[in-house]
Amino acid sequence: MLPLPIQYSTTYGWIEVRKDLEELGYQVGLTLYAVPYDWRKTTMANRAGDYIVDTLKQSYNLTGKPAVMASHSLGNFGMYTSFTLMTQAEKDQLVANWISIMPPLPGAGQALNYAVAGDWTWNLNQFAGMSHKAMSQLLATDTSLMDLIPKDTMERFQNEQWMIDWATRQGLEDKYDVKTPEGKAEWEKLVQSGDYPMKWFPDPLQLCSKGFTQRPDHCFMGTYNWSSAAAMIFPVDGQNYTFTASHFDIETLMNQYNALIPQYNSLKELSKTNRVYEMLNPNVTMTILYGSHLNTTQGHYYTENVYTRAKEGKYNRPNRTIFTPGDNTVPTASALIPAFKWAWEFENKVENSKPLKFLEWCGTLNQKGTVYDKLDPNSPYVVESLAHMGLDCDCLRGTDIIRVSGATCNHGDAP
Repeated sequence: MLPLPIQYSTTYGWIEVRKDLEELGYQVGLTLYAVPYDWRKTTMANRAGDYIVDTLKQSYNLTGKPAVMASHSLGNFGMYTSFTLMTQAEKDQLVANWISIMPPLPGAGQALNYAVAGDWTWNLNQFAGMSHKAMSQLLATDTSLMDLIPKDTMERFQNEQWMIDWATRQGLEDKYDVKTPEGKAEWEKLVQSGDYPMKWFPDPLQLCSKGFTQRPDHCFMGTYNWSSAAAMIFPVDGQNYTFTASHFDIETLMNQYNALIPQYNSLKELSKTNRVYEMLNPNVTMTILYGSHLNTTQGHYYTENVYTRAKEGKYNRPNRTIFTPGDNTVPTASALIPAFKWAWEFENKVENSKPLKFLEWCGTLNQKGTVYDKLDPNSPYVVESLAHMGLDCDCLRGTDIIRVSGATCNHGDAP
């Protein structure tokens, strides 16, 4: 981030990160690097992965040390892709830790709505802001949107043990509400017996948050199966249709009701070449930073046919939004599901799998101030175990107004 005299909310966090790192002794161009990329293009088209690998090698040649890597939001696609371009020996030599901040790797329902219905927030009642034609032209060239359309993760891995474990654990949380006496009693039995999967993730009897109006204080995973949950609802021939983010429904939407991205099928194939949909283990030590304290879009309900309005050059404004836990942009499910797979592989000693730390932003449980398990000043710090940890934020020290409005501590503030 350039040290310009004026910064706005989106860039302020990054300029502060740079200042903090420089105060710790990092030097730009020697031990501190930024890898820019064209966010408008798909991951493979912008070649972010190639540039990251080149930068890692340059850094190692200068310092002789592996790097701590950090990526935020869409930048996680380029970072993930870089690991598919390296051998395991290169990853072991070049990477110390990957800090993945708010990663939307499996996609998000909001992106699907943008692709089919457009983004109404760019216009105010057809009188101000961007015209529908301009918005359509921008969407047609903003091919990175293809990376963010939900993937078939839930269907692809439904019979694998890691997903069975996740579905069982999430099902227990959905079935037994710890806020009720009956639900609390059931969880007390489960914890006492240990008869539930993913015990490394805190159970709902523990407190993971404090004072947020959009999140209960007890611990929970906050995930859901997007292949069976509503992503878009709108009328077709007078009858309301509910479309999920399943592979079948997405193909139906994009091939029958898509007036904004005519080149969908060719772009889909290009996007798949980044291999993110395979959810291959990156095989590097990871720190996942995610949020669960703010309402985040899962899907939208529209009272008019979005395809007809888009064809007529009209914006689609949803009449109701369906929410899920998240950071106000990336659903918790999107951030966590791939990492749950990699955590299971580490627990079950799959070859080359590495430990992960799950940092819940604005989380109060298990705040340690460091993800490292061994802090020897005479040798590299080491991460050895799988764990969930809380990470402090301004909102935990702020006012109730901040906690209600989500005015801060959201997706863009994470850095």
